[in-house]
Amino acid sequence: MTQTETPSIEPTTPVAGAPPPRAPSRMSRFGAMLLRWGAGVGTVFALGIIATWVVQVGPRTREITRLKADLEAANRGLTAAQAELEELRPLEAEFQRSEQRRLALYVLVDVIRAQAALAQSDESGARQALRETPDRLAALGDSLGPAFQARIVTMRDRLQLILREITSDPFAAQSDLSVLATNLGGLEREIAQGAP
Repeated sequence: MTQTETPSIEPTTPVAGAPPPRAPSRMSRFGAMLLRWGAGVGTVFALGIIATWVVQVGPRTREITRLKADLEAANRGLTAAQAELEELRPLEAEFQRSEQRRLALYVLVDVIRAQAALAQSDESGARQALRETPDRLAALGDSLGPAFQARIVTMRDRLQLILREITSDPFAAQSDLSVLATNLGGLEREIAQGAP
């Protein structure tokens, strides 16, 4: 044989005296059948997992991703709304101060009208001018809060005194109206300067 030739492999023949190959036993046939069934069940199980992923997990994953994006967008909107609210807070305070000044000026106008009516000896006109003043003073007190309650109570007490004096002592009523007008003017100036 030369170096370039490849050796040939001859099929082996059973050795003389060797036992013939045995047929597979029942146990090995059962094991092979069990192996085939196991492979089939494993394949079906794997296909079930894949189908579950495609039918349930995949869409839910996409839905969760979409919901996260929606949540982030909502959070951005909330942040923007909070920023706008912070910008509006000074305007809200200014509006509240304007409302407080408006109430104080209404009460002051009522008092000035009552003074004018008493100056003309018109007691019923004075009473008419002060008809809504108690409610306006109460609204002003509610708007100003507890820091001003003592002053509002004093003004309400003076108003009750004025209402009693209009008929019995118009001169004292005129004097008390002047004090009330002065107090209201001072309160209105404090509100205008941002005191409450």
